This record gives sequence, C-alpha cells and structure tokens, in this order.
Amino acid sequence: AVPRHTFMLSGCRLLLTTRMSAFTVAASAASVAARVGYAAAPVARAKPAGRFDAHSRHIAVTPVCMGRKAAKVAAKKQKGEAIRTKLYGKYGKLIVTAVKEGGGADPVANTQLARVLADASRLSVPRDLIERNIKRATDTSQADYMELTYEAYGAGGVGIVIEVLSDNVNRAAADTKAAINKAGGKVAEPGSVLFNFERKGFISLNCSSEKEDEVFECAADNGGGDIAPRG
Repeated sequence: AVPRHTFMLSGCRLLLTTRMSAFTVAASAASVAARVGYAAAPVARAKPAGRFDAHSRHIAVTPVCMGRKAAKVAAKKQKGEAIRTKLYGKYGKLIVTAVKEGGGADPVANTQLARVLADASRLSVPRDLIERNIKRATDTSQADYMELTYEAYGAGGVGIVIEVLSDNVNRAAADTKAAINKAGGKVAEPGSVLFNFERKGFISLNCSSEKEDEVFECAADNGGGDIAPRG
C-alpha cells in the first residue's frame, strides 16, 4: 500500500504521495509551505495572440500576412486591369471615329472600321464593348472625336510629339498640360518640335527569325528604314 499524507497550507491542498522504500523522504512543513507558495504565485506568461484574455478584457488579433507572393500577384493583376482599361477606352474612341469618318457602321462598306475591328479582335477587346461603341457612334447626339497634336520638351530637352483623340478640346488640352508638368516636362510652342519629326508607317509580318535577312532586303529595296523583331 502507498501511504498518502495531506497538508492544509494557506487554503491550498497539497497531496504528497511517497512510496515506502529503503530511503525515507522527509519534508518539513516550512519547505512544503515554500513550494505551495511558489506554485500559487502569479506567473507572467505570454498570452497567445488572437485569444480572449478574461483579466484584461481585450481581444488581440493577429494581422493576416499573405506574404510577398500574394502581394506580387495582386500588383500584377491591378497593373493588367489598368492596361486593359486604357486599351478598351482607346479602341472605343477609334471605333466611334471610324464609324463617323468611314461612312457607316457596316465594316464591309467601311474599310476604316474593318481595320479597327480587326485590331480590336486581335487584342481581345470584348464584343459587347465594340457593339456599344458602334451604337453610340450612330447616335446623333454623340460628339465627333478629333485628333489633336501637342508638342513638349522632356528631360534633357528631348522633343516629344503627343497625339490625342478626344471629343472635348478644352479638357484634352488641360489634361495633357497637367500630365506634361507632372512628369517634369515643358509645353512647347506649336511647330517648335514637330518639324524635327517625320511620320512613318510600319508593317507587321509573321515569319521565322531565319528570314530576317530576306525581310531586311525587301524593306530596304522599297524605302524601309529599319526592321526589328516583335517582342
């Protein structure tokens, strides 16, 4: 049998169990009291975050950190959405302009509209956006879009020609000047920069890199300035 001894100290019950053996364990009342007092003393413990503390009546919430990968994915998604928004707005204006200047909403009879629609389809512009802008272009209350040209000087005095398509001349001028000033540029007088430029066109071809020399010779023989791989 295992004898048990119970001591009542400071309102706490300490149950000591000892086994009878060749050795006798002697515990004085003073040492037992010291042990009980140490066990009953409040011990400062780190409270885990996110759990309710009854003493402080405060709920600590651990912030959710998704990590750098999630932040990069979100930033990439926002950047892609911004690019698509600008692209859709640009082709919306081009469609309206093509319908008004090309002579109708039928791409068979309107070659200008057919080219714009082909480019929009290649860039995955939504079909409903195309149809909405064609319908808007046929509305008599829709203002005509105008092609506007602005000139500016950039960093180091580099000449810049800016082409704008807008249905509001005053708003386009104000927005363009604000963008130039924000970027640290300077608005130039009409004609002070444009005379240094010459309008060029470009032709896009789908071919392998092995035919680069052949394409260059063909371009040079027909007045082409240079060729570059499409990246």
